[in-house]
Formats: sequence, structure tokens, C-alpha cells
Amino acid sequence: MIALLSLIVCIFMIPCALTALWYSEFTAFFSFIKTITVMALISIPVIFFTRKISTKKPDIRDGFLLVSLSWLTISLFASIPFRLSDSLPTWADAFFEASSGISTTGATVINDLEIVNKSILLWRSVTHWIGGMGIVVLSVALFPLLGIGGVQIMRAETSGVSDQKLAPRITQTAKFLWLIYTGFTLIAFVFLKSGGMSTFDAVNHAFSSVASGGFSTRNASIGYYDSEYLNWVIVCIVCAAGISFSLYYKIFTGKLKAVLRNTELKAYLSVIIATGFIIAFINYRQNIYTDIKTSICYSFFHVTSIITSAGFSAGDYRVWPNLSQFILFGLFFIGGCAGSTAGGFKVIRMVILLKHALTELRKMIHPRGVFMLRINGQSVNKDTAYSVSGFLFLYISFIIIVSCIAATADVDIVTAFSTGLSLVGNVGPAFGDVGPAMTYAFYPEYVKWTLGLAMIAGRLEIYAFFILFTPFFWKRL
Repeated sequence: MIALLSLIVCIFMIPCALTALWYSEFTAFFSFIKTITVMALISIPVIFFTRKISTKKPDIRDGFLLVSLSWLTISLFASIPFRLSDSLPTWADAFFEASSGISTTGATVINDLEIVNKSILLWRSVTHWIGGMGIVVLSVALFPLLGIGGVQIMRAETSGVSDQKLAPRITQTAKFLWLIYTGFTLIAFVFLKSGGMSTFDAVNHAFSSVASGGFSTRNASIGYYDSEYLNWVIVCIVCAAGISFSLYYKIFTGKLKAVLRNTELKAYLSVIIATGFIIAFINYRQNIYTDIKTSICYSFFHVTSIITSAGFSAGDYRVWPNLSQFILFGLFFIGGCAGSTAGGFKVIRMVILLKHALTELRKMIHPRGVFMLRINGQSVNKDTAYSVSGFLFLYISFIIIVSCIAATADVDIVTAFSTGLSLVGNVGPAFGDVGPAMTYAFYPEYVKWTLGLAMIAGRLEIYAFFILFTPFFWKRL
């Protein structure tokens, strides 16, 4: 299965190799050719000799193991062109950049993007695109050709709390998701191109924005273009990408009422609208922007960029008033919707925790009362609330661990905690020395290796990664 995924990545490298040839970037061209050759020579024989070894459908253990190993293996393979092309000086840098791309984090260790080969810049954006919806979800549509079931695999990869099985067959679900994903990408490209971006830049930013990634071809990110039109285009794209793709399926199947009463969607949009206008008002009153229209534009840009974990920047929000920065900081803990390309803790988990807390408060006043926790008009059992509580503990604990490792590099506490919070949540830029349009290049190699793994674990929402290190995972009942 992993060999098949490797071949899929090889296919995505081909356009990057052709781009290198077009721009006469021969070092980059041969780096792609070497990578494709090595991966093909390893993968094709593995697929051929193991195709009939087992016909057993994967169970949930196999799904978790496959997903974790897939993301790790693909990140390692994806790092090879970065290093062989001399775009990055060390393998730690290359792994960090590849992990950031595949996990759609958008953090970078490249200090000057505008001198990097265009083919390498394209490969960064492509890793975002194939990681956004998930390599494993893509492969679910292909596994039946090998007689491999995909339900457990997709369940392990999409570890949110919403149901991802939209169609009767899991392959139909995967194909539909990628159809919508590709359609969004084409729409994003058209609007970005019409805003004055070059074709190359529009392609790269379309890949990054739809994947809620954040990689740009410019050092100043979207701020390079100084265009409110492009800012609003990015706002719309990343906001749409942060919505559960299952809702788009319901729209296309005529279930509009179910979409309108979706609790997570209403909470997601409410947070964006409320925080966007509040920050815009604060910034305007503090004379950060000369007119309210511009203040609203830049406020909504950074609000949507952070809550969806896209990580684009249109300016330096660290010069905003402290209250505006604090509100933005709070958005790092929320994230987008479950079943979207966004990272973070996820809105639906926040809603469940809030409703669970309110239910407990009611029980204190009425201890004999029976109160139901409802989501989308349906009752949610206590096991779900307990599961979310357990995830919150693991999520915060992991952020603290990563922050402590970052702190060993002798950085200030704001930078260290921002690093852990941002990379585990797959956001990218944060505060301190890793603010907007800044890089993680100053970290030593051992920290970069750790941060690369942290981004992968964050993309898999921690459970799918850390469950492999538990003794009971390896014990068959």
C-alpha cells in the first residue's frame, strides 16, 4: 500500500520536473528524475511481489499503522528533491520543509524564496495540494483495484468527529471529495490570476490556499501584492476550504436544510465574523489603518488565515494593538471544521466542550435533572464528550512537549510556545521570532527533525500517530 502511495507521489513530481526543464533548472530537474527513479525502482517490485500475499481486509489497527507510516514515508521521499537540488543545506531542513508541505502547515526554513528554483517552489505547493485532502484519501479510490478495502484506512486518516462516509461506497466518497477539491483549485486559480498574479504564482497560491497550507512564492507572502482584491479572494478560498466537505456533498444532493442547521458551520462562521469585525474596529480606533474598509480587509484576512491554519500573511499583525493580537492568539486553539483541509483543534470539538460544560453547570443547579447534549439537533452521548476531553488533554500536552523542545534552542518563551502551538495546529506563522513572513531556519537540526514529526502528528490529529506507541495497540485480542 505504501509503495502504491509512493508511486502516486512520483506522478505528482513529473510536472515539477518538466517545469525545471522549461526554466533550464537542470540541477533541480535531475533531482526530480533521481527521486522518481529510486522511488519507482523500490515501489514497483514491492507492489508486484506482494500483490497476492494477503487478501485480508485491513482492520482499524492496520488503518492507523498504514496512515502513520504513509505520512512519514511520503514526507521523507518528498524531502529528497529539496536536498539533491541544493535548495536546502541539510537533510533536517529538507525533512522540515517536506513535512510542512505534506501536513499543510506552511512553515518554512527558506529565508529567501525569490531566489529558489521555480520548480522547487512548485513542488512545495504540490506537496500542500496532495496533503490537503490527504494522500490516503486519494489512494482509497485506487486500492479497490488491488482488492484492498479502504474504510478503516479513511477512518484513520480523517480522524475528526464527523462522519466522512458520504456515499454508500468509500471509493465514491473519496472520488467525490477529490472532485470538489479539484474544482475549488481551478476556481481559485481563475480568481487569483484575474487579480494580477502571474500564471506561475496563481497556480502555486491556488494549491496552497485550497489545501489551507500557506506556502507562497514570495517572501512577504500575499502582502507582496498589496492588493485588497487578492486579500478577499484568499479569504473566500481558505474560508471555504475550512468548511467540512461533507456539507458540500449535502448541498449537491439537495440537503440544504441539513447544511443550514449544522451546528459546527454556524459556530465556525460566527467566530470568523465576530472576531473579524472586533479586530477591525480595534485596529481602526488605534489608527493602524486609515479607513475602516482597509481595516476590515486585513482583519478578516488574518482571522481566516489563522483559524483555517492557512498561515498566509498580508502584513505584520505583531504591530497591531495587544488586544487584537490576543484575539488572534486565541484562534490558534480553535481551528477549522472537521472533515475540511484545515488543521487545529477543530470547531466541533470546541462546541462539544462548551455544551458539555454548560450541561455540567445545569446539573449543579438541578442534580436530578436529565440534560441532553445536542449537535445538529441530535443528542450526543457522553462517550463523545469524554473522547473530546481526552483529545484536548493530549493536544495541549503535546503542544507543551514540542514547546519545551523548541525552548532548548535558547529562544524566548513566546517563540517557543508559539512554535509548539502553531506547528501542532498546522498553522505556520505565529508570534515572536516565528511571526508572519518569518522562517524557522534558526532552529538547530535536532529541533527541526522534531518539529517535522510534530507537524505530521498534528496533521493526523495526534491519535493516529501516538497510538502506535501504546502497548495495547500491538496486542491482538
